[in-house]
Amino acid sequence: MLNFQGGLSLGRRNAIVGFAAEQRIPAIYQSKLFVEAGGLMAYAPDQNEQFRVAARYADRIVRGATPGDLAIQHPSRYYLTINAQAASA
Repeated sequence: MLNFQGGLSLGRRNAIVGFAAEQRIPAIYQSKLFVEAGGLMAYAPDQNEQFRVAARYADRIVRGATPGDLAIQHPSRYYLTINAQAASA
């Protein structure tokens, strides 16, 4: 199962992880928060760094920058996080 990150799935991550475990479905998530909730694995950028980048964008916009003129910045690193306990189950 592949789960995409969003407000709804983040808020219901325990239910999603529980469903995948109950049905014995291997699952990969886009946030390590799911792995911390018991999910199998996540392939995701560092969320704290994403929040810092978003804050820099917001600061530039508040200071008068036009959002359309700001360069798109992709995460520089992605991390594979595996929950060994979930993998053995």
